[in-house]
Amino acid sequence: MKPTYIATLGRLLPAVATIVWLLSVAGSPAGLGSVSSIIRLLAAWSVTALLAQFALASRVKSIEESIGQDRMLRYHRWVGRAAILLVTIHVGVVVYRDLPSGLAPLLAGHRIPGIVALGIMFITGSTASLHRFLRIPYETWKGIHYLNYSVFPLVLVHLTGISRGANPLAYLYWVAFAGYVTLVTHRALGLWRVRRNPYSVSRVVPEGQDIWSLYFEGPRLEHEPGQFMHIQLLRDGKLSSSHPFTISSPPASGTLRISPKESGDFTSTLGSTETGDVAYI
Repeated sequence: MKPTYIATLGRLLPAVATIVWLLSVAGSPAGLGSVSSIIRLLAAWSVTALLAQFALASRVKSIEESIGQDRMLRYHRWVGRAAILLVTIHVGVVVYRDLPSGLAPLLAGHRIPGIVALGIMFITGSTASLHRFLRIPYETWKGIHYLNYSVFPLVLVHLTGISRGANPLAYLYWVAFAGYVTLVTHRALGLWRVRRNPYSVSRVVPEGQDIWSLYFEGPRLEHEPGQFMHIQLLRDGKLSSSHPFTISSPPASGTLRISPKESGDFTSTLGSTETGDVAYI
């Protein structure tokens, strides 16, 4: 799968959402240009953007191999910002339409899960975007980021509670939720497989100023020159977040080694790693 195909898929999702929206408002007395129909369109686009977010974050091998992780992370940031913007506009239009009736209708029923979901998106998005300015450690904002897994179920409760009956948009929301469940299951199974095959740190070698080599032993891992791997270290009973490092050992050496330089919150602690510490790769 080439990057052009990924870009095509990125355009296809909102296009499908638009077609389903057109089917949902066809024959509606209010018409396509009504405020209510615009609210529905924004909701449909928001759902597809959220689904794309989880697809980019679930480490689907075909996506990672086709576009590379650096480009995938850029797409993840762009789509995340687009999702927050779409949901914010959606809420803004709802407030514009219903505020004359007072605050009570805006904070009632199935709208509450939607408001909570938007609040979580703002928290996770701002901590990820501004973590350097806010001086939030990587491990902290990455942990906060996992709150996003609650967003899709909240959005589903919100939207299906409002789109009752045989509405084409309701079917779209359930199909998107099925996709979300599939992606989360894929991610969970991947983590389970990694946990079943742990590695251990066999050597910790200082290579120079602020540079450490960590050697690992465990299941043989075939790799090519220049490849990287995600690593979690279990030290003193605390499991780190996952970090990518280039493999510094030659493929034919039969060893597995990384040699990072201290440059952040996590790498500055590598020198304290001890022989026998568990690593998940």
